[in-house]
Amino acid sequence: MIRRIFFLVFIGLLLTPLVLHAKTDVSGSYLHGGGQHVTIKIKVSEPPPMAFIVLQHLPQGIELLSANPRPSGKGQGASSVKWLFKHAGPGNHILKMHFSKPVNPKQLRGEIRFRHPESGVMITTKIR
Repeated sequence: MIRRIFFLVFIGLLLTPLVLHAKTDVSGSYLHGGGQHVTIKIKVSEPPPMAFIVLQHLPQGIELLSANPRPSGKGQGASSVKWLFKHAGPGNHILKMHFSKPVNPKQLRGEIRFRHPESGVMITTKIR
């Protein structure tokens, strides 16, 4: 019985670093609906960060008419919009945008920023 308990504790200690060092990641990809509608699919891994920011740069001459969820504000300058996601759980999240004119997928440029929960390092990834 004691050997069995010792074995289980030993295995638990071996697996603990795998759980503690799980890779936190937030990534995004464009799902172009064609024309004026664009969707961003955001994937949040386990463990999720406390918060992350999505920053979408607007192509010249194109305005964001609506979005779901609604933007949190403007980015630096008038040509970008940002969303702040707080306490978002792991899994897929969807951000839908409606622009004033049709958008070519090559015109889309955005990024996701979050602070790694363990190291505190700010991580920025491009939306693909």
